[in-house]
Amino acid sequence: MDEQIENWQHLMRELSNLVGKNEESLWNTEADLKKLIATKMFLAEMEHGCKSAVAQQRFADMDDDVHQLRLKLGVCKAKKEALKLKAKSIEIGFDKWRTDQVSLRTERKNYGA
Repeated sequence: MDEQIENWQHLMRELSNLVGKNEESLWNTEADLKKLIATKMFLAEMEHGCKSAVAQQRFADMDDDVHQLRLKLGVCKAKKEALKLKAKSIEIGFDKWRTDQVSLRTERKNYGA
């Protein structure tokens, strides 16, 4: 039984490492995106004469690098959701295993096995 508990703990440790790496990637991508948008908006004002914030934002939105970072951010968020589902799956599996263990103990107690 100790080996089974260790297996569940191992699954949770692996998952926590993946969640940590994904969170780091998510935050870095968000920071990179904000920095790139600010840079593009500044360039829009200085080099292209876009005076209003809306015009600067539109200029930044049309940039391919901004688009690629937004796609990367979307992938990070999708991975985060997938990891949440995996965590729930592990939790359900552990709860089922724990319930089965209680049932076995109850059976042994009732039938003297």
